[in-house]
Amino acid sequence: DEAISATEQLYSRNKDRVDLLETLYGLYQHQEDYAHAVDVLKRIELIDGKNDRLSYAMSGLYIKMGEKDAAIAEMKALSDQYPNDLMYLGLYGDMLMMNDEHEKARQIYERILAEDPNNTRGQTSMMTYLRLQQQSEQADSMLNVILLNRNTPTEQKIYLLRREIQANESSSRDSTK
Repeated sequence: DEAISATEQLYSRNKDRVDLLETLYGLYQHQEDYAHAVDVLKRIELIDGKNDRLSYAMSGLYIKMGEKDAAIAEMKALSDQYPNDLMYLGLYGDMLMMNDEHEKARQIYERILAEDPNNTRGQTSMMTYLRLQQQSEQADSMLNVILLNRNTPTEQKIYLLRREIQANESSSRDSTK
């Protein structure tokens, strides 16, 4: 509490010091005072502008606070601010997916893939959606598309293959499939 009070006082005299706000954010997080942590992120946003790091952090805090709709709205606002950036649209879709709004997430993933069929983020998110919907054949097909996609980084291909092998072995299926 003393550290928060002292840092708040310092900040009140130096309103352009984002480093003080980041310190406050950490202190509030440590105390699990998520409402104040969100407030600090909003103050940082006023200085630095909206960006994915802040929006994702804010969404995470809203989830910890049980405010699912606020978490989704935060990612939607980021996506709306950058309507031509499919990465932000994907983040919004992923937030929907994490909050059990699977159908809306699927529609976003389809939109991403319609605009950019080789978008590995969209492909990976769609594969995750298909697995959650227990559409194994379609998910396996999407995995093959991702693995053959020249835009997919090698590290991601290796990760996906390892994950697939582990899943097959843990379910007593053929890991060489």
